[in-house]
Amino acid sequence: MRFAYHARMRHDLGMTVGTNIRALRKEKGLTLNQLATEIGSDVGNLSRVERGVQNYTDALVKKIAEALSVPVAALFAEDEKHRRALMSLKTIPIHFYDEGDPGFVQIPKVTLKLSAGIQGFQTEPEVYDGSTLSVHQSWLQRNGYSRENLIAIRVKGESMESTFYDNDLVVINTADKQMVDGNVYAFNYEGEAVIKRLVREGGQWYLSSDNPAPRYGRRSCRGAECIVIGRVVRREGERF
Repeated sequence: MRFAYHARMRHDLGMTVGTNIRALRKEKGLTLNQLATEIGSDVGNLSRVERGVQNYTDALVKKIAEALSVPVAALFAEDEKHRRALMSLKTIPIHFYDEGDPGFVQIPKVTLKLSAGIQGFQTEPEVYDGSTLSVHQSWLQRNGYSRENLIAIRVKGESMESTFYDNDLVVINTADKQMVDGNVYAFNYEGEAVIKRLVREGGQWYLSSDNPAPRYGRRSCRGAECIVIGRVVRREGERF
């Protein structure tokens, strides 16, 4: 009887984990093949794990959670409400890699040197905690990014809380300068590098802060005073 009980418990937990993996994968817009490729797993094995007909391993669960950018606990959530509560913790995955690992690419961490009204920009190394940020190649491939167009800069101030916090590292795609309502961009605003959400209202563009405090009011974005550097496509931070 004890063996049957434990077998049933393992089966029930396997079904829970599989359901959560499938739901989160679809929320991230990933196919089964894409997730399997990212974690280095056979697609058939991953499919059986999702359906709860094959036992998962701790190592596999950790890989999946990292690939989906969610806390491991979210894969064991009892239901959707519990899963979303765990995801709201905004846990940031930690990547371990070997130098020269071909699966990773290095994005330069930089500070921007800007001039008011000038389209171009210069960069210099950001020496706070290293010169590059490591990301997996599959992330670039899945999103169609080119390594040459990506830079990483630090968020300054509290105006974008609780989306971005002071000293968060964000990756900018400098090839994406098309202004789209609701997206977040890095701007050259009168010679200052700022991270803001772009808002279209009444036929005009505005830079908006996610922090609702009155002191972070929106600014008009027009002409040479407000130049798009690139769209924010990734966040790395220590605040959760």
